Order: sequence, then structure tokens, then C-alpha cells
Amino acid sequence: ELVARRHRAPRIEVAVAHALRPAPHAYALELDEVGWTPTDTLLGALRRHRAPWRELSVADLRHMVATGS
Repeated sequence: ELVARRHRAPRIEVAVAHALRPAPHAYALELDEVGWTPTDTLLGALRRHRAPWRELSVADLRHMVATGS
């Protein structure tokens, strides 16, 4: 599980913040008029962005939101 391997992967929360605010284009994301994108779209972009995140799941994102890491 990715959560257990976090020490080997770049910080997911930093990438999510980067992808959703200053640089959605760097992740090939399209945000709606208020800055939202579907979770599956965000997961796909993150999985493509870094090899260690190929197995990233909704559970990993929930963990990130719940713990701030």
C-alpha cells in the first residue's frame, strides 16, 4: 500500500496542492470554473506523473486528507 511506502515517494499532499492550484496544466488536468476536478481524474494524473504513485488509490487520498500527510 502506498501509505505504508510514503517515505520512498515524493509527498502526495504537495503534488495535489500543486496540481489543483498553480499548475494543473503540468498534470494535464482540466479544472472547472471553481477549481474542481473529479477524484478519478486527479488520481489518473498523479499516477501518470510519478512512477511510485502508479498504485495510488482513493484510500490514499482519504488518508492524506484525514491526516494532512
